[in-house]
Amino acid sequence: MIELNPNVYVDADSCPVKEEIVDLCDKYDVMPHFVTAYAHAPSGEKRGTWHLVDNRGEEVDYFILNRSKRKDIVITQDHALGSLLTGKGVYVLTPRGMVISEGNAEELLFRRHERMQLAKKQIRVKGPRKFTEQDRTTFISTFEEILSNHEGISRPF
Repeated sequence: MIELNPNVYVDADSCPVKEEIVDLCDKYDVMPHFVTAYAHAPSGEKRGTWHLVDNRGEEVDYFILNRSKRKDIVITQDHALGSLLTGKGVYVLTPRGMVISEGNAEELLFRRHERMQLAKKQIRVKGPRKFTEQDRTTFISTFEEILSNHEGISRPF
């Protein structure tokens, strides 16, 4: 059987838009796959499919990288993972609504490299700004656009 709907994988360790992901996936009849380390596993009722991996570094990234395929959708804050996935033909989106593509992946990796070099020199590097409601709105809009334009997804009524 050919699977038309894409998989939606979420790097869920610190994802601030889990509920929005589930709501939009429900609307488009797509199952989200949340991937997280045991240390970050949520308690209580969980919507979507949850995959728990070891707490070792990068296990979530390896899980997503090894299972995603062309035209799947991945939501991650990890620009390095996103850059690798774009080469596989995967749609990559950050929780702030930024699309990582082959066109901007190299620049994102270069900026990451610069921050790491400054950190090695013990030069204080400012972290990301606080997540805002505008970020949430941008994410919802961008994710819905990707879902609504995806060729394998049935349209909501």
